[in-house]
Amino acid sequence: VAASFIAYIAPFNSDFRNRLIGENWTPDVINRSIPLTPDFQPMQLLTDPSVVAEWRTQGLPADPLSSENAAIITKCSRFPLIIDPQLQAITWISQREEPNG
Repeated sequence: VAASFIAYIAPFNSDFRNRLIGENWTPDVINRSIPLTPDFQPMQLLTDPSVVAEWRTQGLPADPLSSENAAIITKCSRFPLIIDPQLQAITWISQREEPNG
């Protein structure tokens, strides 16, 4: 479920993401008898609260959608396409990567 989250969920809004996980992916995993922790949330595997807190000190907004997007950005193996009309992601990435030059 977490791998699908990283690979496919980025373009969707929060409501659609929750429905996709809750109504499609999780039931599919259960129907295929794949072991799954009850009430599993991909963010539990992709990051932890201390990392999310660090992201927030780097300028990431505090909403769950921004945290999910940050987890996708930091875990994907390719450069993601970021559409950022409010420049929130650009601000966060700039502050996050400032120590790297």
